[in-house]
Amino acid sequence: VLTTCRGREEVEMTMSLGAELAIDIETQHVVHTVLDYTKGRGVEVVVDMGTVSPSDNCACLGVEGRLLLMAAHHDSPPLNLEAVFEKRLTVTGCSIRSRDAAYHQGLAGSLRDNVWPLLNERKVVPRVHSKVRFSELDKALDVLEGGTERVLGKIVCIIERTHAPPTALRSDA
Repeated sequence: VLTTCRGREEVEMTMSLGAELAIDIETQHVVHTVLDYTKGRGVEVVVDMGTVSPSDNCACLGVEGRLLLMAAHHDSPPLNLEAVFEKRLTVTGCSIRSRDAAYHQGLAGSLRDNVWPLLNERKVVPRVHSKVRFSELDKALDVLEGGTERVLGKIVCIIERTHAPPTALRSDA
């Protein structure tokens, strides 16, 4: 697994999680680094989360590679269709938001059946950056929207109960 990161701290964290190569997009040229690392072959699959331009992602792919577009920035340059044709690439766009309720229910069931057990058994442990109370959610949003603090992991929102849950009524009382 090759991955892109921003900054030394992200590179170190990603490598500690098992990445084969972590590319710092602030100091390294992604395409050159990938092609050097793969001795010019390119990679088989790129999952594009909107950090690297689609055209650069195509340049990182080998012949008959697959590009999965999960996100795009409004200022991204257009996809280089010439590379798509030359390399016989498969390009797939994915958006979960636009799917219907039945899809979302199936996805939730799949997460419950396949992911939650891994979390419960601690085979998968999410990295938590910080925890914030719901009343302080605006602070977390400021951090996510480009504050000076680097976010390495999830920001967990804690919703506190404002009152005790109702007690059960006994029918024999």
